[in-house]
This record gives sequence, structure tokens and C-alpha cells, in this order.
Amino acid sequence: MVRKEFEMKKQILLALGWLCFALGMIGVVVPVLPTTPFLLLAAAIFARNSKKCEAWLVSTEVYKRYCLPFKSQGGLTLKKKAEILLIVYSILLISGMLVSHIHVRIFLVVLACIKLFVMIRIPTLKKGENVS
Repeated sequence: MVRKEFEMKKQILLALGWLCFALGMIGVVVPVLPTTPFLLLAAAIFARNSKKCEAWLVSTEVYKRYCLPFKSQGGLTLKKKAEILLIVYSILLISGMLVSHIHVRIFLVVLACIKLFVMIRIPTLKKGENVS
């Protein structure tokens, strides 16, 4: 019985890891959805449940591009933050101009504020600086 519960827990966590990975991949093309946190969460879940999945994830180009710099440096440069915000705000602005529903526009403004809050909370690095 305990073995069965352990296997079920492992399967649920693996499914959650793959869900986080999928959300991270969607975040690559949808700038409002954060890529790095979802990929880091997927890696953490895989690390506890499947070394094979973890090894595969950390070897992917998307993980190397989005997670390794953040993990090794502990933050983002002001230039990178500005680049991210410019892309996100451009998409949100275009989206807001294309819809006429006030509720959608309010939602987009809230998303913009959340994204700004997240960027402010991430440590800002000077070029070549390392927080850790």
C-alpha cells in the first residue's frame, strides 16, 4: 500500500514537472508568461523525482539560454530587464488597442503592473557583476 502511494505521488509530481516545463516553453513565445521560473520549478521537481528528466531538461538549449545565466549570476542586467519589459509592454499595448472591452484592458494593465513588480524584485546586476 505504501509503495503504491509513493508511485502515485511520484507520477503526480512528474506530471507537475512536465506541466511547468510546458508553461515555460509557452513563455518563450508569449512574453507575458515567465519562462525562467517555470523551467527552474520543473528542474527542481525533476531533481527530486527523475534524474533522467532532470538531466534531459538541463541539457536543452532553452534551459541553457533562460536559466543558466540567471542561476549563475543571481539576477539580470538593467539592459536585459529593459529589453524584457519593452517586449512585454509592446505586446500588452497592441493587445489593449485591439480589444474594446474595458475588463480586458484592466486585466492587461494589471498584468503590466505585475510584470514591473517582478522585474523590480529581481536583483539588478551591473555588467559582469555576480550577486551570488
